[in-house]
Amino acid sequence: VLLICGANPTEAHPVFGAVAQRAIVVDALTGQALYEKNADSKALQGSIAKIMTAHVALWAVQQGHVSLQDQVQISERAQEQACTCMLDMGGNKPQVGEIFFLQDLLYASLGLSMGEPTDAIAEHVAAAVVLGTKTPAATKWESERRMNLFLELMNDHVAHLGLTQTRFVTVHGGDACDFAMGCFIQIKNACTPQSCATE
Repeated sequence: VLLICGANPTEAHPVFGAVAQRAIVVDALTGQALYEKNADSKALQGSIAKIMTAHVALWAVQQGHVSLQDQVQISERAQEQACTCMLDMGGNKPQVGEIFFLQDLLYASLGLSMGEPTDAIAEHVAAAVVLGTKTPAATKWESERRMNLFLELMNDHVAHLGLTQTRFVTVHGGDACDFAMGCFIQIKNACTPQSCATE
């Protein structure tokens, strides 16, 4: 996506020599798409999911649900998730119960594309926005439930942005749901044994 302010559509096409598989040039002032190439084709979400996670987290800050200075604990689920790459100077993974400021987790998620902080952000924000608590999840099941609720928030925000063909199944990227318990994110406040892969 390339945002151009007040561009003439005839100037937009040469910006992309059409090397990318898909592209879109949008006038940031009007929101008008000036050039599209396979804009509606299917693609894996990858780390775009981390950007949407940050978008929802910053919305929650703006709405007063959470603060950038909130202290967020790393849950067992966040520490064990597949995209493990958050290491300290000694090469050690974060410990379950280790506390970080929300602001620092956002930096680690966006700047370094790390999975553990992204999951921790999602759990914390979902708990605050949907459940009205900032208490850490007591069990892995509760962590999974919070992740499921956060995905609903992400997909609600995506719909409000007008991205009608976009749907997230993870908060940090990948093309398959990473819920051990399975999920069905169309049902509010509910996780079911149904596999995400069959949705």
